[in-house]
Amino acid sequence: MKAKDVIAQLMIGLARFSSRFTDNHNVKTISGDGSGVIDVTTESEHDLEIGKTVSISGVTASQAVSSFTRSGTIGTITTTAPHDVTMNITGGTTISTDGADDAEFNLTDVKVYQVPDKNTLRVKMVDSGPTTTTGTIFVFGASSFSEDVNGLYSVTTVTNKYRFTFQSTSTQNGVFPNTSNVVARTQPRVSGSIDIDSAVAAYTEQGLERLWANVSINNTVSSQDRKTQTDAITDPQPNTHWRQRIVQNVSVHLFIPTAEYLSAREAADIAQEEFRNVCRSILGRKFDSQLYVGDQQGLLHFVNGGIFSYNGSVYVHEFNFGLVTDITFNDTWSAVDDDVAVRLISFEFQPDFGTGDSPMVTDNIVVPLESEGDPIE
Repeated sequence: MKAKDVIAQLMIGLARFSSRFTDNHNVKTISGDGSGVIDVTTESEHDLEIGKTVSISGVTASQAVSSFTRSGTIGTITTTAPHDVTMNITGGTTISTDGADDAEFNLTDVKVYQVPDKNTLRVKMVDSGPTTTTGTIFVFGASSFSEDVNGLYSVTTVTNKYRFTFQSTSTQNGVFPNTSNVVARTQPRVSGSIDIDSAVAAYTEQGLERLWANVSINNTVSSQDRKTQTDAITDPQPNTHWRQRIVQNVSVHLFIPTAEYLSAREAADIAQEEFRNVCRSILGRKFDSQLYVGDQQGLLHFVNGGIFSYNGSVYVHEFNFGLVTDITFNDTWSAVDDDVAVRLISFEFQPDFGTGDSPMVTDNIVVPLESEGDPIE
């Protein structure tokens, strides 16, 4: 497991789930051109460059509404494009609407009552006022996942210190309405070091609430049962199906600046608040073990955590994780066969020409080997 892989995943996750590890800029406007290009204007200077990463959060995917009518207490919404709403056992999906000329049709967090088809939704409304409305109406919460532009992107153009663009999969053509909660998060403070002591020494004091995450790879150990799993024998020999369980360990340390009005106890509370965000970023993910099994085995799991150090100005909290994986026969010296001159391969096959009486063909192949165990070309 490489530290850079864990760092990359933390940069994605923490920028999405937390506001404490990034520089945050409120978005003034955000729009799409229909081909996936998203144009963003921030209220403050973003300090972005082409190729830098930016995380967008708070965008509520919307769909245009072609008609919105009411019959009694039932409102019927017809979308221009197919929506992505299905009924569920928890009581229905929640949606909102905006842009109607009549206030009664601008709804907030109402549950879908029925889903007649892929372009129609029904909600319950108050039985009063007009029975139909006009305007440039949007429905929020009914779009498919591909319409969601929240996530981490690479900046493609920078128009000025307040405006930039990135490429997405969204088909939004025009301005995204209701951008009051949209934030562009930049400069994720996630790094790695060979050991945590050097990271503490190199730490640059940050402002309050400006956290820094540091990743360090720890010692790899065999599993606690200390057993080598084989083909029912206790003394593994060459060509035995070797399988030894190991744990690759990694630590995530959170650096939290403290001051007179932010004690170490309060910093520890902040670390606990961020524990879930760290877990949501990397816990349960597969990382490449750099062994034969690669990333096809084992999930990162939590081991322990707690206070690491406190020097009066910086509180450091650690969370330790482990990746359980196997050393297999293909990772061992036995797989090299450097003491074998040739490898004999026997095979048999029976071609079928549709007659049902094709003979069985048997043959042997002698493969010369180099000292590394690979066939000589």
